[in-house]
Amino acid sequence: MTVTPAAPATSGSQPLRRMVDERVDRLRRVSDTTPGRIGLAGLALLLMIILTGTLSAVGIAQRSGAMHHLIGQSEPRATAAQELHGALSDADATASRAFLSGGLEPADVRQRYDDAIVRAQTALAVAARGSAAQTAVPITELATQVPVYVGLVETARANNRQGLPVGSAYLREASSLMRERLLPAASELYRVEAASQAADVDAADDFPVTALLFGLLVLAGLVAVQLWLTRRTNRLLNVGLAVATGAVAVWLLWSVIAVSSQLGGLDDSIRRGSAQMEVLAQASVAARQARADETLTLVARGAGSAYQEHYAQVMDSLGGPDDRDSLLGRAYALTTDDAVRAEIDSAAGNVVAWREVHDELRGLDDGGQYNEAVALAISPDDNSAGSAFARLEADLDEAYRLAEQAFNEEAGDARDALTGLAGGIVVLTVVAATGAAWGTWQRLREYL
Repeated sequence: MTVTPAAPATSGSQPLRRMVDERVDRLRRVSDTTPGRIGLAGLALLLMIILTGTLSAVGIAQRSGAMHHLIGQSEPRATAAQELHGALSDADATASRAFLSGGLEPADVRQRYDDAIVRAQTALAVAARGSAAQTAVPITELATQVPVYVGLVETARANNRQGLPVGSAYLREASSLMRERLLPAASELYRVEAASQAADVDAADDFPVTALLFGLLVLAGLVAVQLWLTRRTNRLLNVGLAVATGAVAVWLLWSVIAVSSQLGGLDDSIRRGSAQMEVLAQASVAARQARADETLTLVARGAGSAYQEHYAQVMDSLGGPDDRDSLLGRAYALTTDDAVRAEIDSAAGNVVAWREVHDELRGLDDGGQYNEAVALAISPDDNSAGSAFARLEADLDEAYRLAEQAFNEEAGDARDALTGLAGGIVVLTVVAATGAAWGTWQRLREYL
């Protein structure tokens, strides 16, 4: 049997190869002539300008979008998560404080508890708005368990008003729910939102080196073509190419100035704002947890050793400016503004004062003077534990407010530095491309 040899595998590619070779030869012949070189130079410039302008405009638009998302979405949600954690801690501390009053608690204490719950619910709604899928579990936990906590506190109050000892058991159950489920869920929510905030910062925190290098390459190409045309045609000035060069130079200079300003503002917003805000928020939560521990120790009437131990741990974590590992020490180290530093100094002094009053309070309680201990805990007198805590809380809240104000100012300036830049690059790209095309065409038509 005769076997027909298979056709060479490359036989079908011969026409295509010939066509490519012909195009390459034609291009080589064109490039050997002055008109051909002018046309190729103009085409190369046009493509480089359009590509670089597009990349630059898209990069600036993405950077600007990250700044707008940071200021309008991720930072408010992270702040709301911090506020949620603080409001829940405040509610827990205030509920136990109200319980010590016995019977019908003071109206201002009840109002503070109600306000804390409203703040927590409002903050939860803000944090949940447009949040990521990773926050679904903690948000669901908080949304379902906050009403349970409120119900337990109301039951404890109802029994306390009637003088029933079971009221303290309901209050301890409510506090356990707060510490074991609600506060951990709030912490997880903040962790996710803080990660989203960090991602926005990362997206807006790098210098566009690649776009800048491409822009410099385009600028160098425009200058090189103009010098070559001057030598070939003895024409000193090419208006079109000069306009294109000016347009590219303007967009590069504008980009460098605007991005440098944006990066500086973003860095300042972190250094003067968000870095301090996180630590100050943790310190506020710790102070409120310590206050809840202090009052719950009294509510437990001899069975509150666990609360007292936790109080000591939390107060140690607060520390002071000299303890660099403590919350106040870390906040002090991060502080750049004198006003915030003064608030932290005052907070450290109030921590010391509170601990001294607390030791006196514990001495009274352990010595059988329960009523005197309760009075020292909740009295409006300046020397009471409640007053020392209130001063500490005010210091931390004011320091946080100042840091948040600094963040908003610096981040706003950083965002505004990019205003109009993406659109301006598009316009300048069109001007540069038009100028390059017109400039090379003016010389090319002289040979036609």
